[in-house]
Amino acid sequence: YVRMFSPTGLPDDKPTTLELAHVRLPPPVPSLVPEASKPRINTTFYSRGTCISTTFNGYSDDLCITAFTSVKPEKQTGTLPKPGFVNTDQFVETTAFKSSDYRFTAIEEIENGTKSKELSQQLSDPQRRFLAASTSSICVYSKMRPVDMLERLIRRYHPSDDNCRKEILSFFGDFGISETCTMCLSIACDSGDKQVADIAIQLFFEYGGVPSATKGDQLPNNFLGQANTASGVVYSGKHDGFVLYLTRLLGPVWSSKLFIPSEDGKTYVCCKDASVAFALTKHKLKKLKAFMDTHKGFHDPAHISDSRFQSLNSSMLSLYLEEQKSMHELYLFLLQCVDSVEFAIFVLDSYVRNNIQRYMSVDKPSLMKDLNVKMMLTSPEVREFCHELVITKIDESAIQSPTDESVTCDLQKRCPIFFTQGEYFFFRGIELIRQALSERLEDERTHILKQSLLQFQQASEKIPVNHLERVCALYQQQSFHIGVVELMLDRARKLDPHQKALFVYENEGEVDDVSKQLFDDRLKGYDLILKTLKDAKSLMLPNANLENRAPIIDKTLYVKQVFEEAVQNKDPMFHYQLYCWYIDENMMDELLKFDTEYLVPFFTNILKDEYKSLEFLWQYYRTKSQFYEAACCLARLAELPSEKITLEDRIKYLAFARINCRCGEQESDTSSHKTSRLLQKLDTLMEEYRAQTRAQNALKNLGA
Repeated sequence: YVRMFSPTGLPDDKPTTLELAHVRLPPPVPSLVPEASKPRINTTFYSRGTCISTTFNGYSDDLCITAFTSVKPEKQTGTLPKPGFVNTDQFVETTAFKSSDYRFTAIEEIENGTKSKELSQQLSDPQRRFLAASTSSICVYSKMRPVDMLERLIRRYHPSDDNCRKEILSFFGDFGISETCTMCLSIACDSGDKQVADIAIQLFFEYGGVPSATKGDQLPNNFLGQANTASGVVYSGKHDGFVLYLTRLLGPVWSSKLFIPSEDGKTYVCCKDASVAFALTKHKLKKLKAFMDTHKGFHDPAHISDSRFQSLNSSMLSLYLEEQKSMHELYLFLLQCVDSVEFAIFVLDSYVRNNIQRYMSVDKPSLMKDLNVKMMLTSPEVREFCHELVITKIDESAIQSPTDESVTCDLQKRCPIFFTQGEYFFFRGIELIRQALSERLEDERTHILKQSLLQFQQASEKIPVNHLERVCALYQQQSFHIGVVELMLDRARKLDPHQKALFVYENEGEVDDVSKQLFDDRLKGYDLILKTLKDAKSLMLPNANLENRAPIIDKTLYVKQVFEEAVQNKDPMFHYQLYCWYIDENMMDELLKFDTEYLVPFFTNILKDEYKSLEFLWQYYRTKSQFYEAACCLARLAELPSEKITLEDRIKYLAFARINCRCGEQESDTSSHKTSRLLQKLDTLMEEYRAQTRAQNALKNLGA
């Protein structure tokens, strides 16, 4: 046929361009009767490899249907190509004739929305249908696809009938083992007839072939059914048939975007019919999963001692184990695909309910335009964005419909492995915090917050730091600072049960990468605790901003409880960080009130500033009535080489040291010999420093 174009597209304009769009020769004429006259073609319709023509036959028309066949010659990959060889596919057609009682005036195809090749279509996909209209009737013809042909063969299949077996074997030979196994899976999953489905499964396993080793002279080309893998395995038709079937199920939604910019370019809108496509794909994937769950031996990890492999030699055994391993990985991928498609439907539902409107503006930076199944499975950034979408859904649901079913429970039921178990604990914890926001009773609110803490603690070591920061901010807003302390300390214990990070803290020098990473991870958690302590301490300020915070009845008692929770733990590394924070915040007086087993070791072995260390220790020992120890620290201060300490300060230290040493004589655990020796040393030093003082005064007078 030809196509004519108008310069403007208006109906009254004359065409100016003529394009030869397609030339279709009439269908072949049967030459069984050479003297017969050639048929006269009345009407012809052609589309996508199928030609339907009507031929005049007296008072009625006969139909001649010519179609491009899906059967292709097997590609020869076992030998090298000859010089000058051109790899081209032959064009093969089939022709069928059908008589009718009508005179047809027009032939058209009934659109069904399917444009894929017939070979790749599934049993559940609609067949191509053609409408032939006459002056008195309308006839509809359906075109059978390869999968329909196989189903027809299966319906009349009997294992004891040699002709039936030959037909099946011929079909496997014509379409290839992999393609036919794909069709068997389609029939097994989509057929409503259980007997037909069972026979399809039987043929799948009986004629699906076995894995084999690659030949040395094979080309590097990778054809389905003869995949040259790194391990040297050519997978069976069952394996590659499964891959083909899964690929074709995912095809309609794999790269389909969930949202596209609107016509005005200001917002994102849901793609047309996206919900239908994803729902249909989910339905098909779940049927394939049900098939795999029923036949676990097809994909379960196999062991060398498996009874199925006892009769195999070592070379064949390795091939079977390799294929079994690949099938198990494909099964896990199938599970991920099912959940990814289900999550896409979850996002579309959230869009319809206006739960994710904050991300729908084109001006707001987000990954909404990149959201599809492929990116969900392959992009860490999109995975993180999916996490944010769930949090947004939780936030909006808490505001719009707080009495509805838990978002986390619903999501976990629908796609249990799309997120990790730790992420679901995190979502549930966030949900409980949001629930506490609307709770008016103080006791009930505290109870809900403690329940959220238990959820976070279920997977505290797996929650990323940026998500923990959000939790800490919410807990501070809810006046639940203790929750931050408990959560971060629990996380540190689970991250590093063998205290490898403590070794890094207490020892200088090279350490292994694992210990260094644990050290860094624990410090990040401790920083969140220290920020929370600072926030709690700020509540005591007269001008403290308490807006958008849960009310606190007794702020003094509340802050005291938060700090006590931090001090009472048994994490030495956190204690060291806490003491450093006290020093940086100029809270040495409060630090003197501590009575922990880690305080003295910190100032003795960890703190590098010896002046600060001794200055604190002598006061600490004095408050504990350990006067001899205080005297020793003061004596060391008096001798410490430091520009911070003047000669006058050294004499004061010695004087304090002598007083404490005298008091130490009354201590039962300090011998008189030790105190007398220390007193002698102090007296000697005192004389030296006094002499230096007199010399300094004399020099000053001379200078004057």
